[in-house]
Amino acid sequence: MNTMIVMGPFGTLVGEKPYRCNEYFKPSFTQKLTFKYVLEGEPVVFTCRLIACPTPEMTWFHNNRPIPTGLRRIIKAESDLHHHSSSLEIKRVQDRDSGSYRLLAINSEG
Repeated sequence: MNTMIVMGPFGTLVGEKPYRCNEYFKPSFTQKLTFKYVLEGEPVVFTCRLIACPTPEMTWFHNNRPIPTGLRRIIKAESDLHHHSSSLEIKRVQDRDSGSYRLLAINSEG
């Protein structure tokens, strides 16, 4: 059994509802990352959307290393049945933030 997370206005957690997948399938991206050019000191947000059942584990990478969250890096994830999204916000981009980014999504199906 999976859990559907119910988000309210302003991203507040309202509650969780159990649900069952009728069909299980591996994650498939419906919105992939796009190239972004950002000036140093400016913010940037990367967003991916995907479908999967059951809910996948999602991990962001920068230059093939998992990204730790902190004051400058905020990772958000939302799920609605089999539709999922994750975003990475970097506040005040620095030179060391340049490079490649990717989101890895894995569930029991792949």
